[in-house]
Amino acid sequence: MKPFTEALEIVAEVMREGAATHPDNDWVGRSPDYHLGRAEEHLRLWRDGDHLEDHMSHAATRLLMALTLREFDRPTSSKSGLVQAVDLVTTGDYQASHEIGGRHATQIEAVRIPAPRAQR
Repeated sequence: MKPFTEALEIVAEVMREGAATHPDNDWVGRSPDYHLGRAEEHLRLWRDGDHLEDHMSHAATRLLMALTLREFDRPTSSKSGLVQAVDLVTTGDYQASHEIGGRHATQIEAVRIPAPRAQR
């Protein structure tokens, strides 16, 4: 499970970097298909040997964005819950009392994202 946790930490870091350059969380306004297309582009660049950025990490992040948007687009979920989930990922601010998408944060504690490296 540790390698998976480390991979999620890398995705969280990409999310934090994105939040620094896009503080309005504009990714939430895009469609899952948009993020899938961006993930495909990152994978193509990675396969072609481009090393300008960590394309695998960015592709994984885009796939999780698409999955998140798909899950929060269901009738039983709320977009306000999505904003709270984004805040948890980008700030590392975890409180067991948080409710995200109708579920208490303790129900998703197994995938808790660690605080940014600078705060450890």
